[in-house]
Amino acid sequence: MSHSGNDAALPRHPRKCNPRLSSSLPYSITHKYSGYLEVSLIWPSRWNTIKILYFLSRYLPLLDSIVIFYHQFIKLKGVEGCQVAYKINTWLFIAGGCITEMMLSLRTWAVWEKDLRLGMGLLIFFLIIWGSAAAVIAIFLKTMTFRILDYPYFTGCLNDGGSPILSIVWILLMVYDTVNLVLMAIKALKICEI
Repeated sequence: MSHSGNDAALPRHPRKCNPRLSSSLPYSITHKYSGYLEVSLIWPSRWNTIKILYFLSRYLPLLDSIVIFYHQFIKLKGVEGCQVAYKINTWLFIAGGCITEMMLSLRTWAVWEKDLRLGMGLLIFFLIIWGSAAAVIAIFLKTMTFRILDYPYFTGCLNDGGSPILSIVWILLMVYDTVNLVLMAIKALKICEI
């Protein structure tokens, strides 16, 4: 494989600090320092929907991390492994986001004293936003392309293309969070007026 003139920018030696590995540090620290609280307070409590959602949102990133380490640190032979790993990683991210946003909506509903009309509205809004986000993600994943670079010390996948449609997902999530924030703010203002 011939190398282009931009090769001077690529490292010729292993890095002392790997940013991909460093990104998992905050998650590890959170688990280390709050793990004992979780074991003593949450694990012995009664099982309910919120507890199940909590555990899913708390431990799904561990599975996600395994997939990330696979596609970033293993020397892959072809792009097929990259495509599968990125798809799994993306859907795990969407599932985790969906679960945590569901918990946010349940909190909003609880603050509004479990108003039935608001609950139905939040459920419909949740399904519309997350259904749309999943559809956009499915379209985006079909457009992603990858390369395996033949450089010393390069491992993992290089995403070298994809549709800009992904920005729609972030816009949808901002709209979703904004609506939940406004609902919480309205309730807080009503309480402060009393």
